[in-house]
Amino acid sequence: FKNNLPTLDSSLGGGILDKHKPRLERFIKNKKQKQILISIIIGIIVLIGGITLYHTFAMYKTEKSFDVIQGKVPDFRKCSVAINQEFNFDFSGTEQTFEAQCDGTYKLEVWGASGGTMEGTIPGYGGYATGEIILTQGKLLYVYVGGTTTTQAGGYNGGGKGGSAGGQSNYGGGGATHVALVSGLLSTLEKQKDQILIVAGGGGSGVGQLTNVAGGSGGGFTGANGANTPGGSARGGTGGTQTSGGYSTRNPSYGKGSFGKGGDFYSTGYGGGGGGAGFYGGGGTNRGHASGGGGSGYIANPLLTNKIMYCYNCTESEEEETKTKTTTNVSSDATSAYAKIGSGYARITYLGTK
Repeated sequence: FKNNLPTLDSSLGGGILDKHKPRLERFIKNKKQKQILISIIIGIIVLIGGITLYHTFAMYKTEKSFDVIQGKVPDFRKCSVAINQEFNFDFSGTEQTFEAQCDGTYKLEVWGASGGTMEGTIPGYGGYATGEIILTQGKLLYVYVGGTTTTQAGGYNGGGKGGSAGGQSNYGGGGATHVALVSGLLSTLEKQKDQILIVAGGGGSGVGQLTNVAGGSGGGFTGANGANTPGGSARGGTGGTQTSGGYSTRNPSYGKGSFGKGGDFYSTGYGGGGGGAGFYGGGGTNRGHASGGGGSGYIANPLLTNKIMYCYNCTESEEEETKTKTTTNVSSDATSAYAKIGSGYARITYLGTK
């Protein structure tokens, strides 16, 4: 049997290889195709996995970095707002809103309205307040610009009513201007004080039919007192503070200001002026020939930095939360660090990222 085994010489081996060469070539070719196909499939799986991980991380980062307003994801487009670009808000008698278009620091400036001005009347001027805040894209702010008045009704956003008695009429106090994180007139936010960012107080109404008595100017950590009748018994309203409204100095039970609202004239004797609105409103008068007090400003929100208030002939403060400077500069235009004549104003300026 051993002698009958074929000899595996080169010719025999070569013959076997020649015989099976086509099959071996097909096996080798198919194996390479399978390897290529498997490599392609693995590459696709890795690519899909990478894309999924990237989007998951991006969504997580976005949710951690930006606020969602009213259940909608903000438009995260590239910031197109130029540094120092201003957004201005004139008096409208309605709520106005501002949406941050970019991440960064924004400067807030607000001016309160002056008190009502009859012929010969010297009104209390509106105050000025400013501060800076960091906002994320899509953040919404609510802006209420105070109004002056030419009637006995108080100015928009909290001005106190003027009065008519004894043949004399006087106008109401000026409204406050404020910016907040929530909607609502200033007087409605007493339980949401932490949502109020900044307030500029309105001026009290002056009295001018029988005597020329100036209203108390608004703004600062304490609004200015309304003037008394020279040589008379009538007494003006006091200014609002950071914690309480003003009142009539003739009778503290009357003409009381309150949070966000100036005090109304109380009908005794001749007509008198209404108090200006503010964080706390100035007092109205309860007897004629005297003027309303000014409303206080507000900058104590901890989100604000680089903050200060200015008001006409008012009491100063160096404390960070109530910092106030007095000024004799007055303008009907919205001018930084000036007291305001007429209706209030608000301005928001983009300062970029710091």
